[in-house]
Order: sequence, then C-alpha cells, then structure tokens
Amino acid sequence: MEFSNRLFSYDGTFEGFMCATVRCISMRIVPRDIRAESDHVVIEAPEEYSFVRTDYRIADRMYRYIGLCSSPEVQQLSLDCFLTGLPYRERDLYLMICRAIKFGAEVGEDFVNPVTQHIQMAVRDLYREAQTCAAELLFDKEGDLAVTGIRPRNRILPLMRKMVLSNPELDDFLVYDDRHKMLFMRSGPEDHILDVSYMKASGQELDREERYRRLWAYFADGSHIRTLPKLEYRGADALAPMWYIAG
Repeated sequence: MEFSNRLFSYDGTFEGFMCATVRCISMRIVPRDIRAESDHVVIEAPEEYSFVRTDYRIADRMYRYIGLCSSPEVQQLSLDCFLTGLPYRERDLYLMICRAIKFGAEVGEDFVNPVTQHIQMAVRDLYREAQTCAAELLFDKEGDLAVTGIRPRNRILPLMRKMVLSNPELDDFLVYDDRHKMLFMRSGPEDHILDVSYMKASGQELDREERYRRLWAYFADGSHIRTLPKLEYRGADALAPMWYIAG
C-alpha cells in the first residue's frame, strides 16, 4: 500500500470507522489520518479530504472479514482499541487491521511490531480503568434520578454497562463522560449509551439540577437518538452498535 496525504473523517462510531477502513483499503492507501467528525478536523487541502458516510451493512461485512482473515481475538482487539484514548487510534488500528488481513491471526499475538504492541498496552489500560471506575462510582440524587459524572482517559462506558446495570440500588440514572461527551442512561426497562458531542449547546448558564433535568427530558423518550439499520440475520460474530449518536 502507498502512503497518502489523504485525510478521512467519519461519524465517530465504530461502524463509521469500519466504513472508512473499507474506503482506504479499496484505494490501497495508508492515509495521513482518519478522524472522527466531532474532533473538529482542520482541513488544509479540501481536495485531499473526504467524509465517509456510515453504511451498517458495509461495516458489518468488514468486521466479519477481519474475523475471517484472522481470528475472533483480533476482532475483539479491534473493538477494544477503538475504545482507547490512543492519540493516533484510528490510523494505528487501520494499520493493524491491514496486517491482520495480510498475515492472519498471528497479528493478535505479535509482541514485536510497535503498533500492535502499544495497542495491546492501551487495551490493558482500558480494562483496568473500566473496572476501577465502575467500582468507585458515586451517585447523587436529582429527584428520582441518580446522576454522576466521570472524566476517564478511555471510552469506558460500554465496558462499564453490565456492571452498572447489575447494581440493585440503581433505578433510573445518568452517567456522563465529560471528556468524550458520552452519556449512559437508563429510563425504565431501556438503557442507551449515547454520543452527545453533536448536541447544540444552549449557551445558557444553568444550575446543576436544571441541566440534568433538561438532559433527561431530551433523551427520556428516545426521539433524538439516531439508530443505524440492523441486519435481519446476525451471527455470533456480527457487529453490534456500542453507542448511538444523539443530536
């Protein structure tokens, strides 16, 4: 593959990243970078920039293809890496996926390649942080709602989900990740993890209780959640959304 000055952006979801990966592989290039749209990418040369739209079917096929060429362990490593706070996460993950397609399952156990090596270290840090943070969560009561905020290095909400939901003392709740602008909420029997970086700020200074009240009212009916279409049949190795985009 050739190195290129092309810059790609996507909607911030793992499905969107899978689609960007397909685009780059089909062009047989290693791009300068792949960035989430919410990162406010600086475009110096418009002719070298492309936004890749998310297509769930393409993303699902790409994820299956990674497993077909390598192993379920490499699939899982790809998902986990996407949740880390690595500075060049997308580009490094793209390079690892290309190696996995070429060399197979051995890439997941490659402790020599520097890219794979620091991905593995970042994933270990991801799981440690998720376990520590879930054990130390302290909720405040805002009416009938339990609320708390965190500021982790990594995107740990998807890993914390089962641990938080299993807490018998919690009913309806909000957990807000201020660093990554993600919200984990439960309202009655339903729970969602949402990317809220696309929400428009009101510009008003509100007290804490009013901010939480408005946030809850915004999401409680689910009408602002953009979901991706799912396949009718999904195998065990199929791709499931880790979060949805709200805005």
